[in-house]
Amino acid sequence: MKQNSRVDGVHMHLENKKVSLIFFWIIWLMYTVVYMTKNCYSAAMASIVNEGVLSKSQTGLLTALFYLVYGPLQISGGIFADKYNPERLIKIGLVGAGVANAIIFFNQNYYVMLIAWTFNAIVQFALYPATFKIVSSQLEAGYRMKGVYYLSLSGTSGIVLAYLMAAVVSKWQHNFALSAVSLFVFAIVFHFACNWAERYMIPDSSPRKEQNQSVSKQMMPKISAWRLFLLSGFFLLIIVAALRYIVSNGVNTLSATMLMESYEHVSPSAGNLLNILILVSGVVGIVLVNQFVYPRITRNEVVATLLLIAVALPLMIVVCFVGRVSLFVMMISLCVASALLTGAGLLMSHVCAAFAKYGKNGLASGVNNALASIAIVIQSYGVVLVADHAGWKGASYLFVALLIVAMVGALIALPMWNRFKLGYK
Repeated sequence: MKQNSRVDGVHMHLENKKVSLIFFWIIWLMYTVVYMTKNCYSAAMASIVNEGVLSKSQTGLLTALFYLVYGPLQISGGIFADKYNPERLIKIGLVGAGVANAIIFFNQNYYVMLIAWTFNAIVQFALYPATFKIVSSQLEAGYRMKGVYYLSLSGTSGIVLAYLMAAVVSKWQHNFALSAVSLFVFAIVFHFACNWAERYMIPDSSPRKEQNQSVSKQMMPKISAWRLFLLSGFFLLIIVAALRYIVSNGVNTLSATMLMESYEHVSPSAGNLLNILILVSGVVGIVLVNQFVYPRITRNEVVATLLLIAVALPLMIVVCFVGRVSLFVMMISLCVASALLTGAGLLMSHVCAAFAKYGKNGLASGVNNALASIAIVIQSYGVVLVADHAGWKGASYLFVALLIVAMVGALIALPMWNRFKLGYK
């Protein structure tokens, strides 16, 4: 077998730093574009609703159904990414997603769109796990953790691109045309990038790796995963994270439509441009939390979460007065709230990583991702349903209530998390 020939089950990695750096940024751009295409409906919602093509509830259902199918499949996607060639799984996801977007561009029948978007969720079942596997285990060792951190920024960056695209295209259908073209182009670019990178890949040192894993298992504290999650307050924390995510994702994806419907002089395009400022604020929030809040202000993830939600709460109360306060005040409130709540999402990565000494960090991350998908489903369909029946004022009241419940949950979990951080014997 040639050195650059990849087979399923053979773990490879790079040791060339320059090749790793170039390969990572190709992967980062690829996944940013993928995330952009997953948010086509949310970004185009203002125009779709304005034209009367679909209601907010119908558009929300399309996004909700995507994550309802996509979320559970991530578990099997992770198994496939470990067992099979991750690059091949990514290519399948890119081409399949491109086909789904192309179908929607050519046919805007609601049921056709529903089927195409569900197919999109299925075909992407292993795309993120495979991407994460490459970044966390195939890059040069010194770049892996940095790569994981920067990969966490690709999601919000992709949403920014989605709203930027929605703001500049002349018709909302073009969102899906550009998405399809982008996915097909990156499938080709990624194919050649993998062929190039594989020339520099070498097999992992399996005997040494297995020996190190054996030693780690012997030193690992003996406690069941579910009992550990219960005693540590983790089950409460993932609920807190889900409630917070419903609000943060709602602010990041629904503000364009909310502003368009609440302020007479805000057009769909202007709403999308304003939404971009809110999304950029979310990216800034992740960086600021990483640089200043945790671990400089506090080394306790739950305390940091409480602090960020507590500061965001009065800002979300201001949002309850949408349409009655000036657009400037509303934008300041939405931008700062997005920065605080999106930045708080980074803390859950640290919470999951804290289970590494028990060998449960992978499971913790999987459970957290499953709850995040449920949160997106609730936000995508439930929140817009509230907005349809009770207006954006009602949706804003819901956001405030969810943050209050999240704070109560975090307060209950705090002493449990403190005991966990001290360690169990």
